[in-house]
Formats: sequence, C-alpha cells, structure tokens
Amino acid sequence: MAIGLPAGREIELLSRYGSGETETPLDKLGGVAWQSRKARLKKRIRDMAEALIRIAAARALKTAPVLTPPEGLYDEFAARFPYEETEDQQTAIDTTLADLASGRRWTGWSARCRLRQRPRWL
Repeated sequence: MAIGLPAGREIELLSRYGSGETETPLDKLGGVAWQSRKARLKKRIRDMAEALIRIAAARALKTAPVLTPPEGLYDEFAARFPYEETEDQQTAIDTTLADLASGRRWTGWSARCRLRQRPRWL
C-alpha cells in the first residue's frame, strides 16, 4: 500500500510511526496479526456501541417535570434583548422550549446541535 503525499516544504514534518527509543510492532495489512488486531478493535467498538445504546434507552424511559415559562413573563424577558434573533437562533430557542415542555429528560443536545447545524442525536 502506498500513501501519496504532496512533496513540498512540509516534507520535514513526516516522521516514522512511533519513537526512536522503542520498537513499535507494525502489522502487515491483510496479515494474521492485522486481522486479529482489527477483530479485537471491532469487538471493542461494538461493545461501546451497545453500552451507549443501553444508556440512551434507559435515558429515554426516564421522565422529567414539564417546564413551561409563565405566560407573559418569558415574553417580557425576551423583549429586553435589543437584537433580533437569526432564524437558527429562533429555531434553537423554540426547540429548547419544546424539549423542556415535553416531559422527557433534557440534555441540551437539541439546542447545541441546532446551533451547530448538526443532526439531533437524542
């Protein structure tokens, strides 16, 4: 397997894998040691994914108090800000308020994901 790199001024940044003091074993791609190492890593990744799924499932079963701002009070609070919200900011605000009023445990992911324009994971 060959790795193509542009030859330029940054060529001195390339170094051999590992440090000079220790001998780091390198596996040949497709070899028995590589296949074994890859299988162990796949199992560890699968185990981590299963643990995360269990955590997410347990979290989804838990409830939380329904939180809604008192009528008029939230509008007064929001009116004190001198700037108009962007569409993304308004979407994040609306999503956050809906999440807090849903009765599900809130992690804050929805607001952060909306602001960063990433998919909603939870």
